[in-house]
Amino acid sequence: MGKSKRKKQQDFQKVKLKVGKKLKKGDNVTNASFKSRGIQVSQQLKGGESSQPVTKKKQNITELFSHCRHYSPSFRHDAINGLKEILTENPHLIDVHLANIIEKSSELFTDKDSTVRQGVVKNLLKNVFSVVPENQIAPFFPLMCAHLCSAMTHIDDNIKVDSLTVLDLLLDHYPTLLVSKSNQVLPNFIEQISRQQGAGKSRSLSSNPNSATSTLKWRVSVLKRLQKFISALMKFDAEKVNQDTLTGTNKEDDGVFLYNEGVGNNMQPFATSARCLWNTPGYTLSSAKDPNKECVMVMNVTHLAGALVPLMLESWVEAVPSEGGIGRGKALDSMAAGVMYQILSVTQLLMKCVTSNQQTENMGEILKYQRDFETHFMNSFPYIVNNMASTGGKKDKKNKLVLDQVSAETLNLTVCDIMMSFLSDDLRNVPHWLPVITRYLSRALSSDRGERGGQNAALVISIVRRLCKCDCLQGQVDGLMDGLYSRYRDAGPLSKEKKTYLSFFAESILQHSQVYLREELVSSFLKDLPELMPLVTQENPRTTTLILQTLRVACCHGNAQFICDADFMELFTTFFDPLDGLVLKLESHDRQQLTGLLFYLPSLSLELVKMLTSLCRHDNIDKQNVAFLIQVLQNRYLRQWKLQKKDQREAEKEAVLYLGFLGNLLLGIPKVDFDSLAKSSDVSCAPYQPMKILDTLEPQGHTVTWENHIFLVEAVTRAVEQCPNTEQVVEIIFSAIENMLNTYKVLPLHTVYSVCKLAESLMIPEKFASFVKNSAISLVAFMVSSDQSEDQMAQHLIDTGLRVVSRVHSGTSSMIGHLKASLSTELDEKHTQGVLKIMLLVVKGDNQQKLAPDCSCCKQLHECFDNMEKLGLPLKVGTSHETETLFARVKYLLSLLK
Repeated sequence: MGKSKRKKQQDFQKVKLKVGKKLKKGDNVTNASFKSRGIQVSQQLKGGESSQPVTKKKQNITELFSHCRHYSPSFRHDAINGLKEILTENPHLIDVHLANIIEKSSELFTDKDSTVRQGVVKNLLKNVFSVVPENQIAPFFPLMCAHLCSAMTHIDDNIKVDSLTVLDLLLDHYPTLLVSKSNQVLPNFIEQISRQQGAGKSRSLSSNPNSATSTLKWRVSVLKRLQKFISALMKFDAEKVNQDTLTGTNKEDDGVFLYNEGVGNNMQPFATSARCLWNTPGYTLSSAKDPNKECVMVMNVTHLAGALVPLMLESWVEAVPSEGGIGRGKALDSMAAGVMYQILSVTQLLMKCVTSNQQTENMGEILKYQRDFETHFMNSFPYIVNNMASTGGKKDKKNKLVLDQVSAETLNLTVCDIMMSFLSDDLRNVPHWLPVITRYLSRALSSDRGERGGQNAALVISIVRRLCKCDCLQGQVDGLMDGLYSRYRDAGPLSKEKKTYLSFFAESILQHSQVYLREELVSSFLKDLPELMPLVTQENPRTTTLILQTLRVACCHGNAQFICDADFMELFTTFFDPLDGLVLKLESHDRQQLTGLLFYLPSLSLELVKMLTSLCRHDNIDKQNVAFLIQVLQNRYLRQWKLQKKDQREAEKEAVLYLGFLGNLLLGIPKVDFDSLAKSSDVSCAPYQPMKILDTLEPQGHTVTWENHIFLVEAVTRAVEQCPNTEQVVEIIFSAIENMLNTYKVLPLHTVYSVCKLAESLMIPEKFASFVKNSAISLVAFMVSSDQSEDQMAQHLIDTGLRVVSRVHSGTSSMIGHLKASLSTELDEKHTQGVLKIMLLVVKGDNQQKLAPDCSCCKQLHECFDNMEKLGLPLKVGTSHETETLFARVKYLLSLLK
């Protein structure tokens, strides 16, 4: 049934909407809305830039470098502190980013903000320079030096002031590099305190009341750095001259960054293989110095001296109080004295630079100011300083100069040293100021209230050396020498002043310089040196070396009266104490110097010889020193032998001590220890061993090591060979050893080896042939029977004994006879093996002549072996494989001799 009309109209009826209600969406509309939530990650993934070290503010080093050029001063300051933080915690980053560190920090030398400038030096560069060596900083130093020069000549006075802190840092860490740029830096010193007058070369001090760089405080600060810079300049130039002299190179051809074809350089931007492809290289590395001109460093100082000396004189006039406040008898306050001393120090360095050996032709540049020096420096000489005086109240403390207190003596001696530069060797007319200086020196040196210190001592010596070159002043110099020696005596043994005066007197004796020293003064000086040695050995070994050289030279030149003094002999003997003597604390070369003084002693005491014997056995003494000691005593003996006709009694005494010394060395063990060991030890020996031997194969506390003993025996043998009466010396030594055997019935193994070694190298008197033969046989028998017979040292002893046995008349026959006599049915396996080993050594003949089949020794060997077979020793001692092997080898070798 079809739809009704009413229902059909409802399908197309328009929906009426009310105001404020939204239109319903159709059923076929798609909902495109969505919802999202945030994801929280507890730890970010590390990678790329985030892996770099960061500061507490989460900034890495790349960000900090960029902030160094930020427009905000606080950002730049924070960047400097951040770089310090990162580089302190990660030092390896310094090498990686060194170029950026130098570039960024150098640009901040001229920063407008003072905190940034000071932070660069104190926080960043101070830490970087302390770990970066000079060779790494050298390629970047020209850039840093350019920025430094820009800061030193900046229009802002505050930047000029802060540039001095950069200069201090470079002088402390890289003085050599700074000196290489002296042609750029030195002129800036002058610019900071002076100005050029017109178009000429003359200069005058800057005077601008509104400028901070025109004050006295500023000038003193510049002078301090100038003094330090010139000192580094002189030190570098002196080292360069010495190095060129030693290596034989030309000083003018040396450069800092000199490009050489085919030679690697400090900076090589391209590979060597690429240079051959260039028709015209884009650039080359050139030297900082022109090889066709003089050394830049010396040239700068010489040229600038003419400009600096007038400025120093002008500064002196400005710094010295008015005539009403200074004069003879009137004291200077500490501030004025400090400023004056600073000016004098710079002038003194300039004088030394110009008057050096390399620049004597430039003295005319300084001599023209002699009249000015006399007028200004000597007008109120000598000066008096009152360091206790106070200048001003609380308001003056801020503007007060921070200077070290300078004593009047230091100030006056500096003036004297400067004026000494105007003295010539051929002085004809004495300057009016010279007597004033000599009188002051005499009073200063004789005064007990004089200031002590190495600096003043060096100044005094420099002045006295110059006065000694003037022949007309010799009478006055003698009094000055007495004053110098008085100060030397009063100075502390470890003080710098003591060392300075000691070096002066010692060098005067060593080099025979123009300094004249009276004999009484030299004798007193030399007499005090041995007492000084124990005090300075540990603290200053170089001083000990100088003392020993001085004593040796004095003895060589016959100036050795001190060595005959009883107190000196007593002290000198203690030096060789083997327990805690001075000789054990010295270096090898100093020990040899001390030993050489033994030759000049008037006589040797028994106590000293005993110490020398124990010293030769000491483990801490080098073999070279021991050999030298033996040779020194040998030379003493030879000298007494030549002079025995004049003083026979003294010669005999010297000979007894020397031969006793050699005999004790051959003994290998102290006589006292041997007495106790020989009485307490129960020594047993093999039946085929003619002498009893005390076992010292393993050295103990009382015996010397075998290596040292062999060396001693060889040294003694060489000494005996050099004696003009070798036969008598050998007879005396062998008689003493044989008497020991008769007394104790036993000899140490060391002594038996010494007897054999002497017999091998020297001619032995006939009456000791039996003693030597028994010693050699006993040595072989003892070592063969020992448990260490296979060791290398034991083989050496056996070989030595066999060589002596073969050399002595009927030695081999006697040894075989002892073997035959020792055979019995009660012989144990150990002794049987010893007999077989000795027979094997004789048959093999490795260390002696080969046995002939028809010789008597060969027949004796066959008889000995037949007796062993008859006794059935190998069967009775058991079935030891080693014994049977030895028996079979001996039997086979004897069969070849039939």
